[in-house]
Amino acid sequence: MPAEEIPLELKRLQNNCSVMLDRYMEVARVTCEMVCTLQDLPVAKGRRLAIYLQRTREDEALAAHVQATRELLTALGIQPAPPVSQPAPQPVPSDNLRN
Repeated sequence: MPAEEIPLELKRLQNNCSVMLDRYMEVARVTCEMVCTLQDLPVAKGRRLAIYLQRTREDEALAAHVQATRELLTALGIQPAPPVSQPAPQPVPSDNLRN
């Protein structure tokens, strides 16, 4: 089907999927950079918190991309796989943290 024949809604969903993928890749890149620059162990409490918060942003960006992909596949009549439910990561109790 030529691009000019693709319905506007499908174009919007495809664009949203692409934007969410780009966003996820950028957030994941930042997470990798944060982890790869660690040099001193143990990692300071503030740095661990920053990495934890960045991982949370990465998880949210991934969820947004998966949702956008599901919406596009559903609009195309393709049944996406059911979501895999995973428990949310829990922060480490402060009594277990080292400075």
